[in-house]
Amino acid sequence: MHARPAPRRLPRPVAGLPTGCTSGTALALLVGSLLIPTVDGARAQVSAAPPPSGDWRVIGRQHVRDNAEKDLAFLHDSGDLAEVRVCAEGQRIRLRNAEMWLPGDGRQRLWLPLSLDAGVCSKGNAVQGGAKRVTHIAFEYKARGLGVEGAHLRIEGRQRAAKGP
Repeated sequence: MHARPAPRRLPRPVAGLPTGCTSGTALALLVGSLLIPTVDGARAQVSAAPPPSGDWRVIGRQHVRDNAEKDLAFLHDSGDLAEVRVCAEGQRIRLRNAEMWLPGDGRQRLWLPLSLDAGVCSKGNAVQGGAKRVTHIAFEYKARGLGVEGAHLRIEGRQRAAKGP
């Protein structure tokens, strides 16, 4: 006796798709449609924060990759600062924690928004006890989105605090 060959299974058509479109083709179309907007959307999000205005000047810049991180941003010639703020460049950045290091092992927590959109700066954080030299800032953060360039935090400072109304 001869063994009977197993019946050949044909791919099932997928409801709502054109005739002849199988589940494998539908999956390929779905994956392709998801990837293209994500990559294009990430490119569309890339933008730089506006340049420092008024008395603000750039005192540091920190690269942020697309995974959760802890980093120390060492500041360049910050001098005595009365206020510090951060600006997101490239992509939205999710901020978890930030702490300034001051002379004599002094530390001060920075109050920042949970998320900074690309091209946006936080409000200024006044240095407690008057203008002091800030040596570095410890950050915990995560970039939001995909992109080859990643994101950057631009750190700005100013010598005197803004006058209130």
